[in-house]
Formats: sequence, structure tokens, C-alpha cells
Amino acid sequence: PMRRFAIASTHVSIAQYRQFDRELQGLKMNRMFPLKEIAPTEDCPIVYIEPRAAMRYCNWLSERDGLPQTQWCYESDEGGGERLHAAADFLTRKGYRMPTEAELELAIRGGSTSVFPWGADLLLAHHYYAFNREGRAGILPMQACGSLRPNAYGLFDGLGLALQICHAGDGTEAGYVWRGTAMQQMSNLLDIKQRAEKNLIHDTGVVSSFRVAKTLPR
Repeated sequence: PMRRFAIASTHVSIAQYRQFDRELQGLKMNRMFPLKEIAPTEDCPIVYIEPRAAMRYCNWLSERDGLPQTQWCYESDEGGGERLHAAADFLTRKGYRMPTEAELELAIRGGSTSVFPWGADLLLAHHYYAFNREGRAGILPMQACGSLRPNAYGLFDGLGLALQICHAGDGTEAGYVWRGTAMQQMSNLLDIKQRAEKNLIHDTGVVSSFRVAKTLPR
């Protein structure tokens, strides 16, 4: 990306999200995978997040920081209500938002051009990447955000824990995608470029989360 941006070093945690939505009413739960069994502690990533819930959280952060509504990155759909969409100029606004796909990949790589963010050695994966080592089926409890080593940019859990929602492409494409890998997945799926569509999230029960970003002045 040509613009300057900041991105959170970790996923949004359950505790952080509760400051906005105490009862977690905005989550899209899957009854086969209860939240408390997947994310047993409040410092685990918030999961079962839909893009609109992530957008509402980002706008809440912008409001909390005292930014005028004209600088919030997400606007109500025509007719008002809780349905939101990205503003046409959201990438130039000062508010909080989800990263674009290009920004997230850049941050996950941490300046590395190797196959993995930490280099070419898969044996080092367990230092950086929370994954399903034993190939267990069903529920696999997640670790707390930031439990493993960060990459060279200071980003934790770029891969592992949960898939991350982001704006498709460089932000000029419509829609959202999920990037990265989830803790339920095995290391053979470790791929910086892995991309999931919405139907995969609900068809497999793989959990999704997000981290926040914002555009910085040039």
C-alpha cells in the first residue's frame, strides 16, 4: 500500500470487545462450537464476528477517541438502521477500520520475503503460530492473544488462532475476505496467502476474528 497505516499488534480480545458489547449480542454463534469452549478466557480473540459487528466496533473506537462522525470509516446503509458499509473514502479517513487484504498480508509478512514470516524453517512454526499440531477433530481451545513470539514488525498471531476479516484486495474491491489460518487448522494449511470466503466460515465452523487498523497522515 502507498499510504501509511497503523495496525493492532494483536487480534481484538473478548475483554476489549466487551467494552463495546458487554453481552456479546453482535456475535454469530455456532451451537456446535460454544464460545466458552473455543475461547476459554477473556484474553482470547473475540470470535464468531461478522463484518458488520467489526464495523460497529471500529466506529465505537472512533467515537470514543472523539473523532467527528465525518471521519468514521463506516456509514449506515441507505435508510439508516444498524446495517453499515465502508465509506467511499474510508481509506483516507482518520477513524478506525479493518485492514485491507494487502495491508494485512504486508503486516503478517513483517518484511520477510520467505515462505513464512519467520523464515523458511517450518520447525520454528510453534514459536510463532498456534495451530492444530495433533490433527484433533472438533473443538480446540485457543490461546490468549499475543502468547507466542511476534514477527519482525511486532505483530502477534499473524497466522494461527483465528482467521482475520479484512477488506478485499487493496480496499478498492467490494466485500470482505478472511485471511490467515485458524487454530483448528493443521500446519499443512500454513499459507500467508490463504483466503477464505464467507461460506467456508459457516460451513466448517472455523472461527474468525479481526484486528483494527487506521490510516496515518502522510
